[in-house]
Amino acid sequence: MRKRENATLAGLRSRWLGAASAGAALLWCAAAPAALAQPADWGLLGPRGGAVSSLAPVPAGAGAVWAGVAGHGLWRSVDGGVSWVGAPLPAAASFATVAADPIDPLTVYAATGDGVEKSTDAGATWRLVHTGVAVVSLAAAAAAPTALYEVDTGPDFYGGSMLVSKSTDAGATWQQVKLPWPWVNQVSLAVDPTDANRVYVAGKPLIGAPQIVVTADGGATWQELTVPPLSPLPIKLTVDPRDHLVIYANTTAQGELYRSMDGGASWKRADGGLGLSVVSLTGDPGSGSLYALVSGVVSEIWKSIDYSDSWSRVFQGPSPSALVLTLAVDAGLPGRVYAGAQGAGIMSSDDYGDSWRTTNVGLDAVQVIDLTREASAPATLYAVLAAGGAPAAARSDDGGATWAPIEGLHDLHRIVADPYFPGRVYAAAGGDVWTSTDGGRSWRALGVPNANSVEVDPDIPGLLVATRTGSSPDLGTAASISMDVGQTWMPIPQNQFQTADGSLASFSTAAFDAGSPSYGATIYIGGASGLLVTFNGGGTWFQRGQTLPQGQAIVRLRVSRSSDGTVSLYAVLSPGAHTLYRGDAAGSAWTAVDGGLPPGIPVRDLYVGPEGGTLYAGTDAGIYRSPDGGTSWSALNGGLTEPRVTRLLKDPTGPTLYAGTAGGLYVSPPRTPLCSPSDTVLCLLLDRFAAQLTWRLADGTTGSGHARTLADGSGGFWFFSPENTEVFLKMLDGSGVNGHSWLFSGSLSNVGYSLTLTDVSTGDHRTYDNPAGKLSSFTDTQSFRGAPGAQAGSDIWNFGTIGNPPGPTDPCSPTRTVLCLLQGRFRVEIQWQLGGTATPPAMNVPLSQVSGAFWFFGPQALEVVVKILDGRAVDGHFWVFTGGMSSLSYTVVVTDTLTGAQRAYNHPGSDPASEFHPF
Repeated sequence: MRKRENATLAGLRSRWLGAASAGAALLWCAAAPAALAQPADWGLLGPRGGAVSSLAPVPAGAGAVWAGVAGHGLWRSVDGGVSWVGAPLPAAASFATVAADPIDPLTVYAATGDGVEKSTDAGATWRLVHTGVAVVSLAAAAAAPTALYEVDTGPDFYGGSMLVSKSTDAGATWQQVKLPWPWVNQVSLAVDPTDANRVYVAGKPLIGAPQIVVTADGGATWQELTVPPLSPLPIKLTVDPRDHLVIYANTTAQGELYRSMDGGASWKRADGGLGLSVVSLTGDPGSGSLYALVSGVVSEIWKSIDYSDSWSRVFQGPSPSALVLTLAVDAGLPGRVYAGAQGAGIMSSDDYGDSWRTTNVGLDAVQVIDLTREASAPATLYAVLAAGGAPAAARSDDGGATWAPIEGLHDLHRIVADPYFPGRVYAAAGGDVWTSTDGGRSWRALGVPNANSVEVDPDIPGLLVATRTGSSPDLGTAASISMDVGQTWMPIPQNQFQTADGSLASFSTAAFDAGSPSYGATIYIGGASGLLVTFNGGGTWFQRGQTLPQGQAIVRLRVSRSSDGTVSLYAVLSPGAHTLYRGDAAGSAWTAVDGGLPPGIPVRDLYVGPEGGTLYAGTDAGIYRSPDGGTSWSALNGGLTEPRVTRLLKDPTGPTLYAGTAGGLYVSPPRTPLCSPSDTVLCLLLDRFAAQLTWRLADGTTGSGHARTLADGSGGFWFFSPENTEVFLKMLDGSGVNGHSWLFSGSLSNVGYSLTLTDVSTGDHRTYDNPAGKLSSFTDTQSFRGAPGAQAGSDIWNFGTIGNPPGPTDPCSPTRTVLCLLQGRFRVEIQWQLGGTATPPAMNVPLSQVSGAFWFFGPQALEVVVKILDGRAVDGHFWVFTGGMSSLSYTVVVTDTLTGAQRAYNHPGSDPASEFHPF
């Protein structure tokens, strides 16, 4: 890409240069552009994130990053981790780690339980290039694009022996690397970033103490190194990205970190000041900074700028449930560091780790296990969520648009809101039933041992049923009933019924007949032990469901009562020939009603309408609707990009239906037709606005601009190279000022282009044309109405910021207010003013080696972008481009750190302007 840019630099010079323009002409379109959001049954709410266990930036990719998400395969970003698109693997569940091609951003390798998968088209298709082995780790050699190394169990796995294999032809062929001894347990492999033939391996031989060996010839010969006093295994190795003689060794159990400055001949402790267990290390080849992921009660990230002699903490996780799993440095974007977390997805830092933010746009990999809502506040939802770790509770007060974690519960199975008492919530967690009277802020155990689920009667205040799976003999109960919001419980003795095989009782779900009187409540409980029914509030129980298939557990029970008083009981069963049945009020006569559903696909949940006629079934193949009690079914999957449905929830006061899935929460009908981001579509302001751009050259050549998301309200387009963004956009919600949404545009190119902006919630659209030869900035604060629609989803956890001096060793030292461009030669700063009063310096966001952006009030609204190109081969100057999207007064100061020359470019408080300056 860099060669292509240099080759076209002279030819494009006349199109880049030109007088600054006061603005671009506003044109009205005769017809709307191609549909940016198709009509759908469902819209995704979020929450966004996932358990990100592996990160692989492309060193030459200028913002191309791969992420491995537990249970959800691979995801890809082309904008420095701001937004993500799924690239599902053929065997996502067995995914171990991801390795990126160091040069080609479209080529990626994934280690799986079946071998090594390779894609050359950004994850669209995959090919198994190394078969017959279970690969546990994979590394691409940064110094040689075609060299790969992996650790596997081998085709003849015996006694825990681990093997090392390598490929020198981009995975086409593989050969086993002969180690000095047979190795067992976990083996750590580290490839020298500067020499693809130098590889370090640590592990334990079949006989003897742990060893560390190194090869300088790709595995032909090995040299044994000194082993630091680390225990237990595994020993993890990290090679300093700038010096292969500097090696770090650690284990995750003891919190010890050792460093060797002589290639492993001698070691010394290097964890002074950390005081916690070191999980992993990663180094920045540009600044020399070293980042350590450490674990304690919460995850922390520490940084060293002096080869681990001293450390400073740059991040601390908000809670034990948000564990950081992996770190990675983006060599193509100075200052960019990524962190993958268990529940919060991906975080990124633009300032060498000094501040962090979640960057999960498009990363929908959080599983919804359970879902409930407040009866008195329909917008208040409670959910049980899982993202690779133990399920955790979360609360939303805006109908699922944003979520906040609920702390204090562990081993969570079920959560349900009380329909009669606002703020009262019950949860089955940790082998007990818990209650909260303040919306989940505090919890109290109710003393129901071994409870795995709890249900609330929707019509009888205070009536609860707690069920147990695998009740123990000493408890002697299968379930318990409470009539006083859980203060006291009446057990249902096991000796009142018999299991088919004489085993202990096991029940997991309950349901209530809404029309039964309070003195004789009808309750149904079901599970692996069959079906129990009581018609008098638990006084007498009857075994029912004998005609249901034996060996299939009852997973869900639902009850409906029609207008004529007829009661229908529905049972969702575990996988079998049929998984959905309808029974009578007594639970005696049953009929399979899943004939119209996809055969062999499990049903996970069922919603029954108030009159019992309309059913919604959540399955592993999406959502299906029956208008006639299960006689016929039709798919309702438009817009449902994750088909594995886990939970259904209906708002009884309106048409809203929620679907919890393995990849987030969906709502039907969609709240607003949201923008769908892609390579050529930029989505702004909570996915309400869609921007597209077409550029044109004088010779008639045209092309589409490639979208790059920078924040929810900011982004841009690149034309010829992904590291060279040409046009930037910023949108603000100005509805509180003039009732409109505001567009600001700044250009770093005078190539002719047309920009189309569409409000996907209304269909309104405008096209803005920039003629060739003009370097334009413009604003539009009148064309689009304000008050954007519902959010498209948000992160569960919001991480705080811990500031520390970065202290990199480049000629230009980047900080939050200092942007370093062209390999650190140029220092860029901006001072801005508000009402004639001096303000703090602008904060920057590095975009590539040649460009960056600055914000004044917040990172979601970028104000000025700066690009510096080396044009000396054309006219003997460096070229400085500034694109303003602000009408405030500001001064851009550029310093050449090599010569000391400095230029100040002043923009008075006026209309936004884009400018070009030879330096």
